[in-house]
Amino acid sequence: MRTIILLLSFVITIFSQAPELKVELKNTSQVYCVAVSDDGKFMATGSVGKVFIWDLEEGRLVHCIKNLLYPVFSMGFTTDSKSILLALGNNNVEMWDIESFTKTTTFFGHSYMLKDLKVGKNGKYFLSLDYKNKIILWDINKGKALREFDLPVSLVHSADFSPSGKELIIGQMDGEIPVIDLASGKTVKSLNNKKMLSEDYRPGMSEDSTRMLAVRDFSLGNKVLSDDNKIIAYHANLVTLWDIESGVQEKFLPLNFTPSRSVANEKLDIAALRNGKTLKFYDYNKNRIIDSAFLSGNDFNALAVHPSGKYFLTGEMDGSVKFFESQTGKEVMTLFAFDSTDWAVVTPKGYFDASLGAMGLLYYVDGLDIIPLEAYFEKSYIPTLFKSIDEGREIGGASDKGDRFTNIMVPPTVKLSSPNASTIISEPEEQVEIEIFDEGGGIDELRLYQNGKLIDVKYYTDTKPKAGNKIEVSFTAQLVSGNNIFKANAFSKGRLEGKSSPILVKFNAPKPASTLYILATGVDKYENSKYNLKYAKADAVSLSGEVAGLKNKIFKDVVVKTLFDADATIKNVRLAFDEIVAKAKPEDTFLFYFSGHGATDEVTEGGESEFYFILHEVQQIYGDAKARDPFALSGKELKEYSLKIKAQKQLILIDACQSGKALENFAMRGPQSEKAIIDLSKSRGLYIMAASEADQTAKEVNDLGHGVFTYSLIEGLKCAADFFEKDGIINVKELNLFVNKKVKEIARKYNLTPQRPVSWEYLNDFPVKLCE
Repeated sequence: MRTIILLLSFVITIFSQAPELKVELKNTSQVYCVAVSDDGKFMATGSVGKVFIWDLEEGRLVHCIKNLLYPVFSMGFTTDSKSILLALGNNNVEMWDIESFTKTTTFFGHSYMLKDLKVGKNGKYFLSLDYKNKIILWDINKGKALREFDLPVSLVHSADFSPSGKELIIGQMDGEIPVIDLASGKTVKSLNNKKMLSEDYRPGMSEDSTRMLAVRDFSLGNKVLSDDNKIIAYHANLVTLWDIESGVQEKFLPLNFTPSRSVANEKLDIAALRNGKTLKFYDYNKNRIIDSAFLSGNDFNALAVHPSGKYFLTGEMDGSVKFFESQTGKEVMTLFAFDSTDWAVVTPKGYFDASLGAMGLLYYVDGLDIIPLEAYFEKSYIPTLFKSIDEGREIGGASDKGDRFTNIMVPPTVKLSSPNASTIISEPEEQVEIEIFDEGGGIDELRLYQNGKLIDVKYYTDTKPKAGNKIEVSFTAQLVSGNNIFKANAFSKGRLEGKSSPILVKFNAPKPASTLYILATGVDKYENSKYNLKYAKADAVSLSGEVAGLKNKIFKDVVVKTLFDADATIKNVRLAFDEIVAKAKPEDTFLFYFSGHGATDEVTEGGESEFYFILHEVQQIYGDAKARDPFALSGKELKEYSLKIKAQKQLILIDACQSGKALENFAMRGPQSEKAIIDLSKSRGLYIMAASEADQTAKEVNDLGHGVFTYSLIEGLKCAADFFEKDGIINVKELNLFVNKKVKEIARKYNLTPQRPVSWEYLNDFPVKLCE
């Protein structure tokens, strides 16, 4: 499939011209339709053969339904938000379960391509409309057609349920608006009987109103309000207001364009009107246009309103969805979806949240310089960005005018080479040469990776770099059997990241037997008994036991070190780490698990915070650093151990209160807890899974005998996590997906406050369990 490059411009204040964000699209296409569940938890977009499902509570793409073979022209969630109905180009409607992402029902009955679908407010029925004016009313639960309506008109543009749910409201080309009784199939009323020409308006009505919003062309998803008996209609370039009882026209407003899509926000009395690139916001009580926006697409113009009334949504040619603030018409963010389930959320000022894969599909162009989105990670990455915007948090501060791009300093150029690149060798060591070119932004730091794991880092103190300066560095790397993939990253003084192309050296040697090293710590009993827990030790015992069973299946040997209660002292923890540092080889795997209390203190200098794993001897968690710090393992210390341990595959599991803060100081320079997780993954090449976000607490449940997070881990390792490829192998990514899903299920089952695990999986995935 060819690569398509499309342009998305952001309003960023710079000296002369803002850098432009370009989107490199892979296996995605324009958005034909957008739907949001009634509870606002899910959003879906339909395109050619694919449906993307977003979890709007998490603010990320969770699934892509592929291989549908036909375009998806309309869709709607069931009222319980458990399923989605898809109107396909093959004349059928399919219902898919949101939890399992499996097709549950196919509705057959149309002979022509579908163009509209609406779900009744009572949740029992839905209707579908095809291009030959046939409407079918369906029973959702029984999967059967209840009634069919063949309308003898030239063209039906839309259909919807009446406020009572007992009638259908039909929008036709000729301007007549029939109201059809569902039970008898007879027309019981006709609104605005005046016959209009084909250039006149196209009406459409929602399920809960007595006012009507109508547009000239394809009126999909229109909302009509219920506060009075009015009809809003569009006659080509004219918008009119009609009284629904008398049919008298009350007011009109000339437009300078002809809408082809519209949707009304009944909570704010504002409608969004779209025709190609033009989007206008119309206050229909004041009868005036209040704002305008201009978009990139000009073909199929998807348009929707968020059920909360906060946003209008537009589907774009590049596969993205733009969110506009309903009250102001201001664009607040754009959501990008890629069918690999990579995703990104980007604001007009350039702040972003994204999966690692998506960072490689977006880049800025500043003059003749190309700068990957990932290069701006330290300046612009904000974890849970969608959630922050949705909750009304200020992003970047009121004074921010996009100064991350002012006086932009291009990141260094990095070149990597070795004498035996792209060859097979029999020597166990390889000399890796790195050239770093200062492009004007200076050189601050260099990182070298082998198979995704950080193996060395260097810092530079030159504060007055000059463009053209070059630094040459040489490393001696110990090779592992098979492929050795090296890459190097370098940072400018402004912390913009430049990346080298990878090189491959293959070491032709017998594959050595690898060892899994496990350090599991669980603290139920503290010297200060008021901190005692119930299931921390049980968590550590069960988790380490489940993983240790991998001996002779994945690993030749499994070395387990457990520290519980009185043995879980800072001295013993350090000794255990030192033993692993001395023994672990690059081909080995290391797993660190901690269950117990965690604590975060703000550090005044620089405003950073330090996380502490609270061990047995700690007498006071807060208020007295001398009673805690000498006896607790700091996040900074764990970061140092992760670099010293040579094992290239490392997994860190943290089941502790405030565990989302645990990675605060693991990161090279990241200031935020969730941001530190991805920064640690990027900088160290590690997998991190923590029990909860920084503002949440990890839960223990008596019925489970474990903490929720660890119970979910154990269930996944018992092969429940092998639910995607079902190949008998559980990789870290699969385990992480399962844990996120399971924690939510348990929280709902036991009516717990939300607990969302925090994680970031690096590209170097590896197996953690073989299933029988």
